Amino acid sequence: LAMAKEAGIRIGAHPGFPDLMGFGRRNLSVSPAEAKAYVLYQLGALDAFCRVTGVKMQHVKPHGALYNMAAEDYALSTAICEAIKEFDSSLIVLALSGGQLAKAAQDEYGVSAAMDITEDDTPLSIPDEETPPSDNAGTGFWSILFQLLKHLAGKH
Repeated sequence: LAMAKEAGIRIGAHPGFPDLMGFGRRNLSVSPAEAKAYVLYQLGALDAFCRVTGVKMQHVKPHGALYNMAAEDYALSTAICEAIKEFDSSLIVLALSGGQLAKAAQDEYGVSAAMDITEDDTPLSIPDEETPPSDNAGTGFWSILFQLLKHLAGKH
């Protein structure tokens, strides 16, 4: 945190399930109240270090399975948003664009949301002008990045 502070990097929490063996990447069957408690606990832990270092937390992006499950589960998403709002209503939640977490943040909790885009399941390849478009052209991180770079280079 001290190095981030020195470099001017904003601090974000990445709360997840208490799944040490699976590194938070396994779906766990938890109630919304349990999910809220997990998020609050982890926000509090990071906040303690932030206070000692003299930095402020800016954003929250649920980790692993919690993030993926929240993208599809509105009740879980509302619990996450409740925890964030009760802890610090100025925090920004990073949520999958079009997902339930983004919807919950915007619908009823007044939590600021930043939309996250993720790579789809296409093979990792960077297209060039000679590569014919695939059936799913225009989707995925690399395609979006390529289109942006073409635009910035004036080749749109």
